[in-house]
Amino acid sequence: MNKRFERLGRIMNLPVSYALLHSRNLLSRKFFPLKKIKLDDELVRNEVFTEPMFPTSLFRSWMTGSRESADKLCGHYFDLLGSGPKHLGNQINWQWDFVNNYDFPLIESKNIVYDNDGGKDIKIPWELSRFQFLPTLIKAYENFHDEKYAIEAKELIRQWILKNPLAIGANWKCTMEVAIRACNFALAWNFLKNTDSWKEENFKREFLTSIVEHGKFIYRNLEYGAGFNGNHLLSDLTGLLFLGILFPQIVESRKWKAKAMKDLETEMRNQIYADGVDFEASIAYHRLVCELFGYSVLIGGLNLMRFSDAFRRKLELMFEFVWYYTKPNGLAPNIGDSDDGRLFIFEDYFAWKKNEHSHLFRLAYQLFPLNKKFIQNDEKTSAGFTNGGIYIMRKNNFYCIVDAGKNGQNGNGGHAHNDTLSFELAYGEDFIIDPGTYTYTANPVERIKFRGTRMHNTVTIDGEEMNRFRNDTLFGIHDDAKPKVNKWQSDTQIDVLDVQHDGYMRLKKPIIHRRIFEFNKNNFSLTITDHLIPKRKSANADAFALEWNFHFASGVNLERKGTQILAESNGVKIEIQIPQELAQQAEISICEFSPSYGVKYDSAVLRIKYKTLVNGNYKFTFKQL
Repeated sequence: MNKRFERLGRIMNLPVSYALLHSRNLLSRKFFPLKKIKLDDELVRNEVFTEPMFPTSLFRSWMTGSRESADKLCGHYFDLLGSGPKHLGNQINWQWDFVNNYDFPLIESKNIVYDNDGGKDIKIPWELSRFQFLPTLIKAYENFHDEKYAIEAKELIRQWILKNPLAIGANWKCTMEVAIRACNFALAWNFLKNTDSWKEENFKREFLTSIVEHGKFIYRNLEYGAGFNGNHLLSDLTGLLFLGILFPQIVESRKWKAKAMKDLETEMRNQIYADGVDFEASIAYHRLVCELFGYSVLIGGLNLMRFSDAFRRKLELMFEFVWYYTKPNGLAPNIGDSDDGRLFIFEDYFAWKKNEHSHLFRLAYQLFPLNKKFIQNDEKTSAGFTNGGIYIMRKNNFYCIVDAGKNGQNGNGGHAHNDTLSFELAYGEDFIIDPGTYTYTANPVERIKFRGTRMHNTVTIDGEEMNRFRNDTLFGIHDDAKPKVNKWQSDTQIDVLDVQHDGYMRLKKPIIHRRIFEFNKNNFSLTITDHLIPKRKSANADAFALEWNFHFASGVNLERKGTQILAESNGVKIEIQIPQELAQQAEISICEFSPSYGVKYDSAVLRIKYKTLVNGNYKFTFKQL
């Protein structure tokens, strides 16, 4: 069977791993013949349609783009995925990875190659072609009644259509990208279709033809996988639903929305755990999936298409998970991959905070107005999400989140990191953080480094990864480290999480890592006790090489005093007590952290290396001064 997928991968110029994961999709792909669609043949005739409902007033109230930012866009300045503001010239090259200066060829999309060799990042042209900057132009048009912003939006779309023929070039390679772009085109249409510039008959036909192409392409290239589906398929279905509802004059629109409704129900059951946590082992992708499901329910409900009660209840739990994991400073923790993925960006295009997820609460409140969590910042309590494997300890400004979950995607771990038993810690200010993701295919070495065990706040043993990385893909790991929660207790006095993983049982010297977290809610101290338990005793055994890493947020100042580490951030001070036997091996050095995709800064890390022959129990204590 694998030979079949190897051949399929070669034919499609894709890694074998991609062919395996997306086999159902690839075997049935129907890339279009390279000929123009005749619009009149695609529209329903002799039928009067009710104007679809669209949340124009609601979306308008969420838009915060400034005139300054809109003017930058009119000048063709863009800032995405860590690029910083870049001027792309009067005629934009939509195939250009301008961060790595690589031009993807304008050939049939199925022949575009983006593999693990590095040096190019297809996400750059993809991100630009999502058109998520349109709300900033729309906001400027509506605020200042200046037609130039509507004209710019129209000309950018027209230019894109002209230079990205159907199924040609990088921007038709991935159906998810086609779907997100289609949703943003549809949003702009509903805001700007009555402006003077958008009433031009030729443009209306060009635009509708492109919408037909987008819908047909999505429907024929849905990203089903072998063994699991993920956020790509959810994006595809959301795009189909938006086009099917908002463009009823298209012949296939009814088929599109029926397919989307049916499969979204199925994927809610399959991709979201019973406690509301997305199954991809990533907080950032949980945000994206909340948007995809949430906006689907919003646009469907306005047009009398209701999802099931079970679907809606699980969606509400997804938003509640966001409420619980949001840190005291309003930001989201970094667990698993993050590429800043969104469906719509209503915030200022040049100023939105990549790791702030609070915008989800306004969407949640529209869907679940009786749930007061989404409009009131009530005192948050500790919570254990036992299916998703995320445990949150908190009281007042104390916050600790622990990853005790599976590798995600039914064991594939495509967006998981080697972070089992790792944690983040805040006392109002961030102190211990997850260093993030930084990149995907542009730099495979950095991709692997940021996913690695050493880049997380846990224990590395004998220099090995807790989950082995695969050689054939940057989006998968061997499912070695399986967590087991021995105890979760949470009451008014204390939280206790006792958890272990077996990722190192495959080694010649098999060993279990067990970690116990105890949060004392009276004195706001956190104790972490690591138990390293060898499974084989031998008088001639070599010592175990243990390595702890504790990664600190940027701006945290550290001072060492014997067995103590003093940490300070914006006037908040904490003390870290290190086990006596480890104190001599502890060192403070410089590492890196990535707050968003494509961006990285220096930050401090406390690293401890220690060798031992015997079972070890190592106790670390954190408390505010």
